[in-house]
Amino acid sequence: YLQDALAAASSSDEIRVAQGIYRPDQGAGITLGNRGATFRLIDNVTIRGGYAGFGEPVPDARNVARYETVLSGDLAGNDTEVSDSRNLLGEPSRSENSFSVVTGTDCNETTVLDGFTITGGNANAARQQYKYGGGLHDGNVTLSHCRIVGNSAYYAGGGVACYGAGTVTDSTISGNAARFGGGLYGVDRIINSTVTGNSANQYGGGGIYILGDDCTVTNCRISNNSTVQNGGGVYVQHCDPTLTRCAIADNSASQDGGGVYVDGSTSGGYPEFD
Repeated sequence: YLQDALAAASSSDEIRVAQGIYRPDQGAGITLGNRGATFRLIDNVTIRGGYAGFGEPVPDARNVARYETVLSGDLAGNDTEVSDSRNLLGEPSRSENSFSVVTGTDCNETTVLDGFTITGGNANAARQQYKYGGGLHDGNVTLSHCRIVGNSAYYAGGGVACYGAGTVTDSTISGNAARFGGGLYGVDRIINSTVTGNSANQYGGGGIYILGDDCTVTNCRISNNSTVQNGGGVYVQHCDPTLTRCAIADNSASQDGGGVYVDGSTSGGYPEFD
């Protein structure tokens, strides 16, 4: 199991994961069905998915699209497909899902998760540690060539919740939901990625909720995200991010800023769009 490999890993190791579905409640010493189970990343360890695996002609062959490697919070394997992320929060078939599929606490940007689909996280508890980041919670980690799909959070960051840290590159964040920051919350760098079809069901930032002054969003498409309040595509909270060569299209907000909403005064400057 992947959990066993993580338990044995140390700094600078690389873990290669074959195609298939992996759930965080599988592994030595972990109770099946434990919603608090999570793939806890190890600082400075790289984990790569998309390998063919044993039984294939070339087990070490890697193709992320062909050999899909899924980290799933659907512990019972019974999730009902939800086509509209606005209906994801409260979906009864997800009541037993992991709170956060992946956790990156105490990790830095040299911790890499590359080539995975992360799905089925449901951070729906009132406790602080279990209401953020259904897909990935916490940590200054790097996500690369990942699909963050169909995750939800009671509070913020349905797909990913960081706190002015973390990098998402060459990835797709789609169909996630939270009260605010439906797709991404507090991520510091977003590069060459697509953020689409996410929703914020109570506050702002259907696609992305930006917190940090150093946040950069580069070469991204932000589309078809929605919110019942402000900032369907992007919500900027009291900071001065830089968005460069981004397409922001077909997002919607019930109040202001279908594409981008800037909340109040920034920290001495203005958001920069190029």
